[in-house]
Amino acid sequence: MDSDQVIKRGRRAETVLKDELLAEAFEAIKKDQLGVIQSSQMADAAKRESAYYMMKAIEALQIKLNSFFQDGKFEERKIKN
Repeated sequence: MDSDQVIKRGRRAETVLKDELLAEAFEAIKKDQLGVIQSSQMADAAKRESAYYMMKAIEALQIKLNSFFQDGKFEERKIKN
């Protein structure tokens, strides 16, 4: 991937990260899944694991988007210098 593509990807990632509706959806899903974990019965291990993995998937997506954003910023600074 060339510098221009990295910068464009970083800008797109920034747009996604700043999207208030998406951020609200992520937080709602996390809250819902935490509720599943908290209200689960002792025997509902599979249910808790599923909720946990859903929360971790959202976290991984946010981390990856932030990484793309940071990579784009780094490329912009590299080109300017």
